[in-house]
Amino acid sequence: MKSFLVLFGDKQLDLFNTELLNSHINYLKQLHQTGHLQTCGPFANDDGAMLIIKASSQEQVENLVAQDPFIKENYYQRISIQEYTEANAANNWLAAGEIEIDPTIPTQTQSIEGPPKSLAVLHRKFKDGKTYDDFRQAWLPPVDNPLDKESLANYFHLPVKVISAVNAFDPTDIISIALIWADSETIQAESHRAAATEAIRRERVAEVSDKTLDPKMYTIMDIDVLGK
Repeated sequence: MKSFLVLFGDKQLDLFNTELLNSHINYLKQLHQTGHLQTCGPFANDDGAMLIIKASSQEQVENLVAQDPFIKENYYQRISIQEYTEANAANNWLAAGEIEIDPTIPTQTQSIEGPPKSLAVLHRKFKDGKTYDDFRQAWLPPVDNPLDKESLANYFHLPVKVISAVNAFDPTDIISIALIWADSETIQAESHRAAATEAIRRERVAEVSDKTLDPKMYTIMDIDVLGK
């Protein structure tokens, strides 16, 4: 998903009331729960406010903003929406020009080359009455279209492949193994960036399955071919 900065200004103070404020807050909670809202808040001088929104297009952001009760009631008269490119450790802070980009740091646009550097393991047991389909729906990232492979491929800003498998002898036993083309430092930076949406995924997964082991991260040392 793309990143957008939304700026609000030109308040109509005579329209403000507690009911309107609560409706606005509840809408922000909905945006956060769906993975769209990354952060928000009023300016220190109380002259306006800002939102950081994740969405697939500017049109989608405009639709999301239009549903905010503050906007519906014309509390803010001025709105500015600007797409921006996020700079982080995964893309080497957009280093360019005379600054040499470290080729060992994966970026969202890099292709997967060579063996993965890290491996993450998630092991769960389905709750009574829950199936793999329930787990998968809960586990899928909160993107606009989780069934679209391109949307899924842009969720993390570094190369990741995930293998999910059910125990052949116990259909309630599920394991997910993530192969990651990045080192632990880069993964930590990406985890911080995606913390809000990852928290949503953890809550959803916990609703349909129980933890058997704490999620673990490993550094891959060797990959050997023992048959072909």
